[in-house]
This record gives sequence, C-alpha cells and structure tokens, in this order.
Amino acid sequence: MYVGTKDGFIFSLDSTTGKIIWQNETGHFPIHFIVNGNALIIIYEEQYVSVLDPTTGFQKWRLDLGIGKSWSVLGEDVLEINNNTIFIAGNNNQKIYAIDINTGNQLWSWTHFLPTRSKYEIGLLDKDVLYVDQMPRWNFWIPDYLVGSGWYFALKAEP
Repeated sequence: MYVGTKDGFIFSLDSTTGKIIWQNETGHFPIHFIVNGNALIIIYEEQYVSVLDPTTGFQKWRLDLGIGKSWSVLGEDVLEINNNTIFIAGNNNQKIYAIDINTGNQLWSWTHFLPTRSKYEIGLLDKDVLYVDQMPRWNFWIPDYLVGSGWYFALKAEP
C-alpha cells in the first residue's frame, strides 16, 4: 500500500501490519498512484509526474510538465498505460501527454481547446487509440455555446 502526505513524503506500508517498508521524501504532494510492473507512477499536485521503484522507493525519474499547481484530479481517469507509455491528462495547460515509462521522456503532447475547469476521463481502445472525454465543470457563469456540451477526442496512442 502506498500513502502520500501533504508535506511531500511517500510511504510504502505493509497492507496487513501497517509497518513502513520504505519512505521517500519528494518535497511534493503526491495525489495519484498506480503500479505497473516495476514502476510506481505518481502524479504530484505541483505539476510533476515521476516513477519510483515500488519495492525500494528509489526515484527512477521525475518530469516537470509545467502545468501549474492544480491537476484537478477527479478520480482515477487521468492516467492510462499502454505498453511502455504513460498517458496523462493535464488541464491547466490544456494538454494530453504521452511519456515513456522507462525514461521519463515526453514522447508527444496534444493541445486542446477546452477551458481549464474540466473533468477528464481517458481510456485506451484496442490498445492503440486514446479516448479523451472532457466535460466542463462550471460553478459560475456558463456561456450559451457551452451549456450541456462536452468534447470527445480519439488520439492515436503511438505517434
């Protein structure tokens, strides 16, 4: 089990006893975890994504995507994995990213026009098409042309 703290620590805990297996101080607030083989993928509140070794906590790489301090993560649907590629939806800079899971190199990014206050859901179809569902989240004035609308995109997973 993995736990992140607001003061920038990540803990690996034994799920039966709660005993700390390892801890890592990253200095950033981790808000989303997913394990894929020998990669613990972490999204941080402060614009970063990184991969740690899930058994030791060793940080393999960290990538600053420069998207500001709010991912607006609203569930599990901001990250997908296909083979050795991580797909992440970031909203402050209105991009979808493809990142090599082993190196942390950004393979490609796609810029969209959706306003920043949005809910993202991404998923892979047939392992080679990235489906992006973007629904506006409005809690104030709504322009007439956006009422009741959402945007759906299909992107080729490999460039």
